Amino acid sequence: MDDDKKKKEEYIEILAYLAGAKKTKKDSYFDKINLLTFVFIFFIVLLLFVVPRPPSIVDNNDYSYVTDLASNLAQQLKVPEANKSSGPKRLGILSAFDEVKIVKKLKFSPGRDYMEGFFYIGDNIIASQKIVADKVVEQNGSIPDGKVEVINEEDETYGEEYYRDNKINGVSRIYYSDGKLKREAVYSFGKLTKVKDYFKSGTPQMEVDYSDAKDIAGQKETGIGKLYFRDGKLKYEWDITESNERGYKKSYNNDGEVTSSIYYDYPKENTATNQEIK
Repeated sequence: MDDDKKKKEEYIEILAYLAGAKKTKKDSYFDKINLLTFVFIFFIVLLLFVVPRPPSIVDNNDYSYVTDLASNLAQQLKVPEANKSSGPKRLGILSAFDEVKIVKKLKFSPGRDYMEGFFYIGDNIIASQKIVADKVVEQNGSIPDGKVEVINEEDETYGEEYYRDNKINGVSRIYYSDGKLKREAVYSFGKLTKVKDYFKSGTPQMEVDYSDAKDIAGQKETGIGKLYFRDGKLKYEWDITESNERGYKKSYNNDGEVTSSIYYDYPKENTATNQEIK
């Protein structure tokens, strides 16, 4: 009992020494080594053997270290981990660290005259779209900002889109079932500005830049666009833009020869006049 009391008193004296309160009988120990060196070694040992070293979270966007800590804590507290297959209904300590996954599923309408898009969080539908000719003509519900995974149940393609303020925004990509890129498009708050489609072989199929497109009623081919043969050769092109007062459309054969061309003069009313066909 006296030994425990003596050791306790010695520890208190050592702590008082480190705090600069007084000198103790243990001065002989610290006279042999610089106090700063002792503190440095203490922290090195602490970092190496006491404090866990996480991976580079900032560089790799890897939050597994956090979830691992949560998992260990859950085991110690005997809290069941989240069931990863149960969507937003998951319970448990890990649910706070999980990213909300939003999935958009596309399919034809019952009459197959337009596409329907349904947005899911787990098994719950949070929004829907009516899509005609790749354009959203009707939308219901609210779509959270961020990434949305896309699954087309008709042609088995998939990809990702990004939304902001309830509108598609930024770069979206769609892939064939084998993982090859099918379409890459750029949107600005719901408005399509650029799009490029690819054949399954990987060669370009079509590309259109709508950033300077002239808005003409009934005219689908606006902006600057090009269509290609499967071998990559130019098949058809057009330029119907605000900066070009005389628009045109041209067709080519596989040898690169022009087979037809149409030129348009656009007055302020945006109607085509003086068409020239070759």
